[in-house]
Amino acid sequence: TCEESIPKGTTTLLQTAGLGGLKPNSILMGWPEHWKSKNSYENFSRVVRCATVLKQSVMVARGTFPQRKEKLSGGTIDLWWVVHDGGMMLLIAHLIKQHKTWRKCRLRIFTVAQLEDDSVKMRNDLKKILYELRIEATVQVIE
Repeated sequence: TCEESIPKGTTTLLQTAGLGGLKPNSILMGWPEHWKSKNSYENFSRVVRCATVLKQSVMVARGTFPQRKEKLSGGTIDLWWVVHDGGMMLLIAHLIKQHKTWRKCRLRIFTVAQLEDDSVKMRNDLKKILYELRIEATVQVIE
């Protein structure tokens, strides 16, 4: 089908993609480069809301993507930890870091604490999970 806007097209794809019992559970999209353009950030936020409603994980690539044989000498891979994703985002970030292009990048994990959450316990629990999975990363809890 043809849709008149990016959010409507993405919603249609998210709702109809899959084969039998196999359905995608994530969406990869680019970070809006032109935030001053109202269309750009509105489209981005609508797609993120739609993916959330459909219980999809959202992966956002920001910046320029390295060329095929290029090796990065530094940089970061940032992950915003969402507990209900089953650890998929953590696994994807870890697997990306294993590739020779991204090997020298640092992995940073951010999580958001609610008012009633114990942010110190959240940080320690997440560090324990990373230790058990042998994933090297820094953890930052945003309050």
